[in-house]
Amino acid sequence: MTPTDLGSLDTLKAMDSVITSDFNIRIELNAERFSCKKETQIPFINAAFATKLAVNDIFYDTIKSITISSNHDFDSLHPAGTSLNDVFEVPAQFDPTYHLGTYYSYQLHKAPDAEQYHQFKVSVAIAGTIPYDTVFPPFKLLH
Repeated sequence: MTPTDLGSLDTLKAMDSVITSDFNIRIELNAERFSCKKETQIPFINAAFATKLAVNDIFYDTIKSITISSNHDFDSLHPAGTSLNDVFEVPAQFDPTYHLGTYYSYQLHKAPDAEQYHQFKVSVAIAGTIPYDTVFPPFKLLH
């Protein structure tokens, strides 16, 4: 996961400042692709000649949800620790055909009430495993 300044295309570091409209979080999740084979046989023909292999891709881990929050009050509607998904425009549901290995990019679309440092937390819930969290170092959001 990478916090980015879209104005300069730089990755943000601790205590950097960024204009709100240029703040972006890019989430890229690692993936492994598994395949399974399905065998069909015709009973009256020798199995060596009758086996037809069909390879089907299976994605065990799909994203259930992504939640972005801050350790400080963002505005009167978003106290510290509450979801900021609406100001980052994170979808409430994810298409099950999307799978790990796809990247997601969320730009901040609303300025906070005050110019201050925020430490953002990104929580990713994945089907088939425990959720995991990433906490970014603090960044100052400017109007």
